[in-house]
Amino acid sequence: MRHRRRKSGFVLLMVLVVLAISATFLASAARRSCDLALRAGSSHQQLQVKWGTLSCQAACLPAAERFLERANQPGQDPVREVRRSVALGGVKFHLILSDEQAKANVNRLVRHRGDTTLPSILRKLQIDRRRPLPVRLRPGQASPAAPERGPAPQGPAGPEPAPYASFEQLFAFTHPSELAGPTQAEESVVSRVTCWGSGRLNFRRAETAVLREALAGILTETEIAKLGAFRRGEPECTLAKAVEHLALSKDKAKALDQAATEASQCHGLWVIAQGPTRSWYSFHIVATRGGGADAGGWTLTW
Repeated sequence: MRHRRRKSGFVLLMVLVVLAISATFLASAARRSCDLALRAGSSHQQLQVKWGTLSCQAACLPAAERFLERANQPGQDPVREVRRSVALGGVKFHLILSDEQAKANVNRLVRHRGDTTLPSILRKLQIDRRRPLPVRLRPGQASPAAPERGPAPQGPAGPEPAPYASFEQLFAFTHPSELAGPTQAEESVVSRVTCWGSGRLNFRRAETAVLREALAGILTETEIAKLGAFRRGEPECTLAKAVEHLALSKDKAKALDQAATEASQCHGLWVIAQGPTRSWYSFHIVATRGGGADAGGWTLTW
């Protein structure tokens, strides 16, 4: 009897050991399965974001001018940005399409007005913003959101690399939502500032504040006011007609022709993909042939 009891106790102990080991392996397998499922879900979502972003680029950037023109309303200022939202594959994409040549080009500002004036210009361009970004200049430094494709932007009037090629080189910010956001009630300073394009300003679309800074030293404050009134009366006016209306001297007319344009060849597209737990931000710029020495495409991602 004692022998049988000892044998039964030993068997019970072995069964408990086997059960404990099995439970450990099952728990490990369950954790691994959960990890694999999470990774698969994350990879699936990232794939959706990637192809959704490419689809938005392909649909919006080639037709940028058409979208901007269609958004214009009679009797109102010309549209410089178009905002839309679309759902693709369970991910919501917020899009901001912009005319980069309706903004002040920082590389042209540096070339014509000097490095020391740029901080004050950037502050003045966001003086009416509720949350202005601190100016922190880092010319020529590599950016965390470096271009993914295309050459680095070049100077507006030559082949030398431009000192500024990203917003991180101009402003201090902790999250890309400070630059652009789907629920952002007010435009940020990047709606008035660009690093890309030929540097020539589309005078028919640019805000008065941008005209004032981009054409400083060429037109007086009175001439800028007259130009603003003239373009409101004739939205389709040409640069030649504007020069004639302002009765500019030959030197001023030549300088204005080099600094301004009536058509845009450079456009930007913010794509903000909003998932259940996080958002992806990217900014895509395309300068078509005729848009300057830096014609090409760039993508900044965060």
